[in-house]
Amino acid sequence: LLPMEATVLCPSRLPAALQRLGNSKAWQQVMAHLNGVDTRQRPLVVWGPTGCGKTCGVKDLAASMRYRLMELDGSDGDDTDQLLTWIKRARDGKALRGPTAVLLDDYESFTDDARKRIATMLAGTAATHRTRLGPIVITCTQLRDPQMKDMQAFAHVRLFAPHPQVCREWFDRNGILVEKVRDGQLIVLRSPAGPGWSAR
Repeated sequence: LLPMEATVLCPSRLPAALQRLGNSKAWQQVMAHLNGVDTRQRPLVVWGPTGCGKTCGVKDLAASMRYRLMELDGSDGDDTDQLLTWIKRARDGKALRGPTAVLLDDYESFTDDARKRIATMLAGTAATHRTRLGPIVITCTQLRDPQMKDMQAFAHVRLFAPHPQVCREWFDRNGILVEKVRDGQLIVLRSPAGPGWSAR
């Protein structure tokens, strides 16, 4: 098997969609964290308001770096033990299908027990220099929330909601028709039928 460093691409530029949608500086920080030999195995929290592109951005970066992405949220797993087992296996650098990144999406949706035990496990790996561990990214809406206390010690990057006009231009460039802005929100009329797109 090739070492993780030989199979992960280290792009020097953000994927085009992230460059255009906004939060470029924040996404550069995320990319630098995932590219860094000394940082990629350490947990990273990406946080910001709903709709700012946290999940899509992590997926774009993982794809550009050729990581397989294992996405988990609070509805996955029968219990916390199973969830922890999945995370440990996915982060193992010896995975036959190549390096895997783990995305713990919408961290607020995990149970209190799961959040405490995941934080304890991650704190243990954050202190080591096991470069064969795959990256782990946690997304949440509000890092300063008391239920996120255990995540505040980890590296984190904050995203902001893009201006509606920036969103509108991005939608236009990507073939999505939107109605006029109503009360500061864009109303999607039609979107391409391709995978990953939805009219919301």
